[in-house]
Amino acid sequence: GDDYLGKLDSPGEINIRIPPSAFPKDCDLIISVSKIMNMHTQRYRNRKSICQYEFGPSGIQYLLKNNKPINIAIAYAPSSTKPEVYWYDPVSDDFRQDGIKILEYIEKSTVHIVHFQTRHFTPYVLVEGSTAPVVGGGGGGGGGCAMSANGSGNVIEFMLPYFFYITVLLMIKIKDARNRKII
Repeated sequence: GDDYLGKLDSPGEINIRIPPSAFPKDCDLIISVSKIMNMHTQRYRNRKSICQYEFGPSGIQYLLKNNKPINIAIAYAPSSTKPEVYWYDPVSDDFRQDGIKILEYIEKSTVHIVHFQTRHFTPYVLVEGSTAPVVGGGGGGGGGCAMSANGSGNVIEFMLPYFFYITVLLMIKIKDARNRKII
């Protein structure tokens, strides 16, 4: 129904509305939402986060038929300030607001809700209004995922941690084999 925002009753509840024209008709896609417990980025350490979520699949750009974006509503604990909504751009290790349009803030007795529109999924962070991060210049609201078609990441950057991990495992295996020969 139209009162989908009124159904959010406790902090951490989320409602996502995706227009039917956002996907091709033969698309088979699973939408996920995960709470981020610890966002690893230098720029974020001095910021006060209200909550942070990964909406996935990260980096997906939705079709804009009829110019209808995705609506997201996030419930958070009541506070005296209205949060600002940012999306995390891993390519620049920065928080951005381009492509986000705040529609409304709803204050209920047990929960406050921020309702916004966007055109892609990625990590989103609600930051207290008085300590919001400084963001750089705009750009066109795309991307979000370094491995997406619009990102500037490459396979080497993606695989480098795995190569390091395998190298360390091989070193441990060789040392363990040498220790067994000594005994």
